[in-house]
Amino acid sequence: MLNTIERVVCFAEETVITGRDVATWLPKASLVPPTLSTAPSDALYELQLKEATTQNTNEFQRRYCERLLLRTGGNLKKAIAHSGYSDRGLKELFGRLGLRKDESPAE
Repeated sequence: MLNTIERVVCFAEETVITGRDVATWLPKASLVPPTLSTAPSDALYELQLKEATTQNTNEFQRRYCERLLLRTGGNLKKAIAHSGYSDRGLKELFGRLGLRKDESPAE
Protein backbone atom coordinates (compact mmCIF):
# COMPACT_ATOMS: atom_id res chain seq x y z
CA MET A 1 0.00 0.00 0.00
CA LEU A 2 2.76 2.42 0.92
CA ASN A 3 4.48 1.93 -2.42
CA THR A 4 1.24 2.59 -4.27
CA ILE A 5 0.58 5.79 -2.33
CA GLU A 6 4.14 7.00 -2.87
CA ARG A 7 3.94 6.32 -6.62
CA VAL A 8 0.63 8.15 -6.91
CA VAL A 9 1.97 11.16 -4.99
CA CYS A 10 5.23 11.25 -6.97
CA PHE A 11 3.80 10.76 -10.43
CA ALA A 12 0.47 12.60 -10.25
CA GLU A 13 0.21 15.03 -13.14
CA GLU A 14 -1.37 17.80 -11.07
CA THR A 15 -1.13 19.03 -7.49
CA VAL A 16 -4.48 17.36 -6.74
CA ILE A 17 -4.58 13.58 -6.99
CA THR A 18 -7.48 12.30 -9.06
CA GLY A 19 -9.08 8.90 -9.42
CA ARG A 20 -7.26 8.54 -12.75
CA ASP A 21 -3.90 8.99 -11.02
CA VAL A 22 -4.79 6.35 -8.45
CA ALA A 23 -6.16 3.90 -11.03
CA THR A 24 -2.90 4.13 -12.97
CA TRP A 25 -0.92 2.68 -10.07
CA LEU A 26 -3.37 0.28 -8.41
CA PRO A 27 -3.12 -3.42 -9.21
CA LYS A 28 -5.76 -4.31 -11.76
CA ALA A 29 -7.46 -6.74 -9.34
CA SER A 30 -8.29 -3.89 -6.96
CA LEU A 31 -10.25 -2.14 -9.72
CA VAL A 32 -12.60 -5.06 -10.26
CA PRO A 33 -16.01 -4.42 -8.69
CA PRO A 34 -17.23 -7.06 -6.25
CA THR A 35 -18.77 -10.09 -7.94
CA LEU A 36 -19.56 -13.58 -6.80
CA SER A 37 -15.88 -14.43 -7.19
CA THR A 38 -14.77 -11.54 -4.96
CA ALA A 39 -17.71 -11.70 -2.54
CA PRO A 40 -17.14 -13.05 0.97
CA SER A 41 -16.42 -16.75 0.89
CA ASP A 42 -18.90 -19.33 2.04
CA ALA A 43 -16.67 -19.83 5.08
CA LEU A 44 -17.90 -16.48 6.38
CA TYR A 45 -21.43 -17.88 6.56
CA GLU A 46 -20.21 -20.78 8.69
CA LEU A 47 -19.43 -18.31 11.50
CA GLN A 48 -21.86 -17.00 14.05
CA LEU A 49 -23.36 -13.66 13.04
CA LYS A 50 -21.41 -11.65 15.62
CA GLU A 51 -18.04 -13.07 14.54
CA ALA A 52 -18.87 -12.69 10.84
CA THR A 53 -19.95 -9.09 11.46
CA THR A 54 -16.71 -8.34 13.32
CA GLN A 55 -14.61 -9.79 10.48
CA ASN A 56 -16.51 -7.79 7.85
CA THR A 57 -16.39 -4.61 9.93
CA ASN A 58 -12.63 -4.92 10.39
CA GLU A 59 -12.11 -5.51 6.67
CA PHE A 60 -14.31 -2.54 5.75
CA GLN A 61 -12.54 -0.28 8.25
CA ARG A 62 -9.13 -1.30 6.89
CA ARG A 63 -10.17 -0.58 3.30
CA TYR A 64 -11.80 2.70 4.32
CA CYS A 65 -8.70 3.86 6.20
CA GLU A 66 -6.33 2.85 3.40
CA ARG A 67 -8.39 4.76 0.85
CA LEU A 68 -8.76 7.66 3.27
CA LEU A 69 -4.97 7.92 3.49
CA LEU A 70 -4.76 7.69 -0.28
CA ARG A 71 -7.39 10.43 -0.78
CA THR A 72 -5.69 12.74 1.69
CA GLY A 73 -2.17 12.06 0.44
CA GLY A 74 -1.33 10.57 3.82
CA ASN A 75 -2.18 13.81 5.62
CA LEU A 76 -3.45 12.65 8.99
CA LYS A 77 -5.13 15.98 9.83
CA LYS A 78 -7.12 15.88 6.59
CA ALA A 79 -7.97 12.21 7.20
CA ILE A 80 -9.29 13.06 10.66
CA ALA A 81 -11.38 15.93 9.31
CA HIS A 82 -12.82 13.82 6.49
CA SER A 83 -13.56 10.76 8.63
CA GLY A 84 -15.43 12.60 11.37
CA TYR A 85 -13.40 10.67 13.96
CA SER A 86 -11.52 12.38 16.73
CA ASP A 87 -7.74 12.60 16.48
CA ARG A 88 -7.37 9.98 19.20
CA GLY A 89 -10.14 7.77 17.78
CA LEU A 90 -8.66 7.58 14.30
CA LYS A 91 -5.16 6.96 15.61
CA GLU A 92 -6.50 4.14 17.82
CA LEU A 93 -8.36 2.68 14.84
CA PHE A 94 -5.18 2.80 12.73
CA GLY A 95 -3.33 1.05 15.55
CA ARG A 96 -5.98 -1.65 15.92
CA LEU A 97 -5.94 -2.27 12.17
CA GLY A 98 -2.15 -2.38 12.07
CA LEU A 99 -1.86 0.77 9.97
CA ARG A 100 1.11 2.87 11.02
CA LYS A 101 1.49 6.57 10.44
CA ASP A 102 4.93 5.97 8.91
CA GLU A 103 3.32 3.83 6.20
CA SER A 104 1.72 6.92 4.67
CA PRO A 105 3.42 9.75 2.81
CA ALA A 106 4.64 12.66 4.93
CA GLU A 107 1.97 15.00 6.24
